[in-house]
This record gives sequence, C-alpha cells and structure tokens, in this order.
Amino acid sequence: MLQKPTLIKLGLLLAILVLLPAVWLYDATLQPPEIMYDVVIRGATVVDGSGRAGFRADVAILGERIAKVGSVPIRSGRTEIRGAGYILTPGFVDIHSHVDMTIRAHPQSLAALHQGITTVIVGQDGRSPLNIGNFLAEIDALAGLGVNFGTLLGHGLMRHRIVGLRSDITPEELATMSALVTTAMEEGAFGLSSALEYWYNAPATTTELIHLNRIVALHGGVYITHVRDEAAGIIAAIEEALDVARATKVGVSITHFKVRWRENWHLQGPAINLINEARKEGLVVIADAYPYLAPDFATSWPLRLHSHRDPRDLLLKRTTHPYGEKYLEHTLSEIAAAENIAPAQVIVNLLRHDADVGVDPRSETLVTGLLMSEGNLRQVLSAPFTAIASDNSAPPKTGNLATHPRGFGTFPRFIARYLRDAKLLTLEEGVRRMTGLPAEFIGLKERGLIKEGYFADLVMFKLSEVQDKATFSNPEQYPEGIDYVFINGVASIVGGQFTGETGGRAVFRNQRPD
Repeated sequence: MLQKPTLIKLGLLLAILVLLPAVWLYDATLQPPEIMYDVVIRGATVVDGSGRAGFRADVAILGERIAKVGSVPIRSGRTEIRGAGYILTPGFVDIHSHVDMTIRAHPQSLAALHQGITTVIVGQDGRSPLNIGNFLAEIDALAGLGVNFGTLLGHGLMRHRIVGLRSDITPEELATMSALVTTAMEEGAFGLSSALEYWYNAPATTTELIHLNRIVALHGGVYITHVRDEAAGIIAAIEEALDVARATKVGVSITHFKVRWRENWHLQGPAINLINEARKEGLVVIADAYPYLAPDFATSWPLRLHSHRDPRDLLLKRTTHPYGEKYLEHTLSEIAAAENIAPAQVIVNLLRHDADVGVDPRSETLVTGLLMSEGNLRQVLSAPFTAIASDNSAPPKTGNLATHPRGFGTFPRFIARYLRDAKLLTLEEGVRRMTGLPAEFIGLKERGLIKEGYFADLVMFKLSEVQDKATFSNPEQYPEGIDYVFINGVASIVGGQFTGETGGRAVFRNQRPD
C-alpha cells in the first residue's frame, strides 16, 4: 500500500499533467498574436478549380493575393471567417460575357458579383472597339469597377468598317485588318471573336479567318466563334471552326454551344462527337454554354405571333388570363394536361382572352420559346470541354421583363440544378468548368485556381443553400446562397450582401496585372 506522502506526490503530478495543456493553451491563444494576413478563412472545404478532390484547409489573403493554403496560425488575420460547412472556390470566370454593354453606367456589375463572377471576357460575337488599349484603359479607370475585365477584338465590326458587306476582300483591306489584329494583341486582347451567323459578320470567308487567326495564334491568343448556323447546318458550321484551328493551331471555343429547334435536336450528339474527335486529334477546342433552354431572342414572344409553334416549346411568361395565377413558367402542353384539354384549346383560350380585353403590348400574353431540349442541354453540360458562361450583361434592376434570367442566375443555377440536384458532374469537375477550364483556355494569368501566389478571387457558399431565383417571368432577382465574394482580396459580397467595396480591374493577355 502506498504511503500518504507518495499519494500526495502522485496527486500533485496528476494535477500538473492536467494543467499543462491549459497553460500551453493560454500561452498560444491569449498572448497577442502576430497579425500576418488581412483575411483568414478557416476550415472551409477548398474546391480549388483544378478538378481534384476538395480538401479542408485554411486560406489566407494578404493584399490582393492568396498568401497561404493549408494550416494558418490561429488569430493571425485581421479578419477571420469561419469556413466550416462552406465550399470555397476560385471566383467564376465568365468566358462569354456582354458586361461591356452595361459596365460604363453600372461599373459595380452587381448582377455578376452576386453570382460569384469575378472575371468577365467581353468583345464577344465579333463586336468590340477597335482600339483595345484605349478601351481597357477607359474601363480600368472607372470608379467602383466590380469585376476583372478582359476583352477580345471583335472581327465582325472591324470587318464591317473596313470591307462592308462584301464577301471578297482586297489585299489592302486584309493588310489593314491584320495590322489591327496585331495591335490589339499587343495591347492585351485575349484573342479574336466572330459571329458568323449575324449579318455584319456573315460575309467573312474561312480563308480570311485563317489568315487573321494565324496572327492571333502567334501572340498566344484564342478564337471564340458564334458559328454560322446553330440549327440544321450546325455540323458544317463547327467543321469550319475546326478548319481554322487545324490551319492555325489557335485555340477555338464554340460559343453558347447548342442546337436550336426541335427538328434539329438529333444533331446535338454528332456535334459533340465532332468536337471530341478534334480534341483527340490534338486541337485545342472547347465550348461554352448557359444552363437555359431559351436564347435571348426567344424570351418574350407575343403568343399571337407564335401560336403556330409546338405547344411543348412555349413557356407561359405573362398573361392576364386566369391561367397566369397557376401556370406561369409552365409549357402550354403542361397547362393542357393540368386542365384536361387539348394544347390547341389552351392557345385559343389565351388568344381569345387577349382579344376580349383588347390587345395591349403592355399586358398581352407572352411566351418564352424553348428552342433547346433539356436532354441536349445535359449532354452539352456533361461534355468534358464545356465551360459555363452567361452570354449576358450584368443589368441593373429596371423591371424589364425581356431580360434573360441568365444575367442574374447562370452560375448559381448550374451549381444548384445540375451539380447539387441532378449530380450531372462532381462538384469538383463542375467548379473546374466555371474556373480553371476557362481561365486556362483564355490565358488568364494567376486566376482560376486557389493557389498560393494567385490573385485572391474567391467565392464561398453552402452547397445546400445555393439557388438561382431569376425566372423568365421574373428575371431580375439575385440568387441566394452566394455568401462571400472576394475580388483581388477585396470583400465585395459578405453575407450575401454587397459591401460597397469593389476590387475589379482590367486584365491583359500579355502582361502581369500588378
């Protein structure tokens, strides 16, 4: 049996052992720590944009850059954010944006910021100013610039100003365009864009595009093209884009990739296969897509002008008929099934109601034309080469019913509908489609990944809470669940609300934007 003095000594020893951790904890946490970082996000699940599996880590921001990914000393940030339960990703890169349409009047670009978009690439569809250097300098000087802003040179408007609508082109005209492309690339353009389906760009020949894209490729740029036909002629249209890639080795993106009209939907699979085969060949080819079934020109059709279309492809957008109280955002075929009548009768009922109350453009029945199929859209989003893009500006809230909901909801919709709910891709691969893939293709320097030394463009959300709210009937609604957005280290969205602080800047293909 132990003697009493021995028991006392053992008791003291146990007390010391119990108290030692507390003493250590006191020293580690209560002594004034050294502030090393501006912001530390602790314990979030990092999905870094590369496609690799997510991992738990602290992420520290110092100035405009990511200073540390891993374990960060406690209480070493001026601001510390609990990341438990959150997904932390790179800022979303909108590789096909029209923010240039709204940026001067609305430089904060709140509709983009609230989606988690931190970088936009504009000058799309063959449209841009000719003087890229002046253009980027003007945007960079805007007070309150909310997003990083890069541009392409628009081939269509450049060509129209020099050649007009002729298909033939003189050697002198080609030399003039070549000089403009060279200058644009030297001034920081990311490449060349075309919209060969549009009147101002349609006269361009493949030979001309090959000549100009050789210059683009020489400067390390890319070619983003709205192909000549997105309907019955889509295969030949994509072949033309691939011919440009083969002849020049330029990277090519097929913009807002889709097949329009029900009678052509069967061509979606062959179009995807065509791109996959080109990639196996070694060509650098991607596409971008938005997760909606209607393009912008089909968002607000008066039913009286489109009543001949398939009722399965007409979504009720607005009406003063009683159907409007129950069936907005339903197709006319779905309404017919719910009412147990023929689709043709639904159309008759709506048109008769409009006639009875007097046709008024401000209140008549409007429909949205669903030109793409859900099955095809899922094929496109699943394709390994597809990036997500809004194909939209960042419009202010004006009550404009014709606004496409993609301007407010593209990226949250992709996350909520296709990654979380449909599980079309893994979260990691889906994030890559919004970040690393477009950034790598476009040549965006030190963005698109969560990586030490990269710019601190970051988005944080709880996956279960992300939801787009914008619809065709009510498009001007910010999404829910995008809780934090940092741009170049500046916290622009906190708790889902705009802080009033902006960190956007012009970005350039050929120089480090320090």
